[in-house]
Amino acid sequence: MAPKTTKAAIKDSLANLSQDKFAEFVEQLLDRREPPKVRRSEVEGKSRLAVTNLLVSTFTESKAPQVVQEILRDIGCSDEADELAQETGGNLYEHFVDKYQLELISRVSNVAPILDELLARGIIGEEKYGAIRQIPTCSEKMREIYNCLRAAAGPPFGLTGGNTMADSTDMEISTELSKSCSKEDEHFVDKYQIELINRVSNVDEILDELLQKKVIIRQKYAFIRSQKTSYDKMRELFPCLEAGEDCKDIFYEILTRLEKYLISDLQKKK
Repeated sequence: MAPKTTKAAIKDSLANLSQDKFAEFVEQLLDRREPPKVRRSEVEGKSRLAVTNLLVSTFTESKAPQVVQEILRDIGCSDEADELAQETGGNLYEHFVDKYQLELISRVSNVAPILDELLARGIIGEEKYGAIRQIPTCSEKMREIYNCLRAAAGPPFGLTGGNTMADSTDMEISTELSKSCSKEDEHFVDKYQIELINRVSNVDEILDELLQKKVIIRQKYAFIRSQKTSYDKMRELFPCLEAGEDCKDIFYEILTRLEKYLISDLQKKK
C-alpha cells in the first residue's frame, strides 16, 4: 500500500491520542528549543486538524513527521511514532544506544558512574544495582545493563534509559561512534553553528586549545580574545574552521570536553 500523505498520516497520529496525551503533545511542542518555534496562541484550544496544518506549514512536509515522531516518543507514545514513520515512508527512530550496542558493550570501561545515574533516576533498583556491581568484567556489566533497559522500556529502549546511559557513557567513545556516521552528513559544528555561537561560554579555554593544536595562529588568537563577548568571539572563530574538516573535528572534540552538557543537549536533537 502506498504511503499516506504527510498531512493525513500526522492527522491520524494525533487523532489516535487521548485528550490528555494530545494536551501533553501540544505542551511538548511549545517546549521545543530548536527553531522554528511555535507560539502558544497558534495551538492553544485548536483542533487536531488545525495543529496538523500548523506542523506541516511550520516544519515543512519533509521534516514535520520527524518532529512529530520525536515528540510522540517524548510523551511515551512510541508505537504511534513507529506507525507514523512507516506510514510516511520514513525510517524508524533508532536510539544511539541501540545503534551502537555492541560497541558500547565491548568498549565502555567507566561503568560505575553509569550505574549510579541509572539508580538515581529510578531506572534500575537497589537489588539490580548491587548485582551488576558484583559482575567481574565491564562487558558483562554492560550486557546486564542493556537487559535492564530492555526489560524496563522494551525495544527500542526509549528516551529515559537510553539517554541516561548515553549521557553517562565515555565521551571519547560517544564522539568516535558519532563520527562513524556517513561522511556525507553535515558536520556537527556546521549543523549547529547558530546554537554554538549563541550558547558556548568557555571560549577562552577553547581558543587556548585551538592555538596549541595549530588550528588558529597566534595573531588570530589574540584578535579573537580581544572581542568583548563570547558571542562575538565565536562569530570570529567560525571562519577559521573553514580551512578543512580536520579543524572542525578538533573543535568538536574540544567542545565535547569543555562544553559537555551543551553538546549532549544538541546531540539529542539529531
